[in-house]
Amino acid sequence: IVAVLGQSQLPQKHLKQSRFVS
Repeated sequence: IVAVLGQSQLPQKHLKQSRFVS
């Protein structure tokens, strides 16, 4: 779920980090 939120709100750079956390 965290990754999805990052994709919608955070930029691509943060998206990569969010995916890692997920």
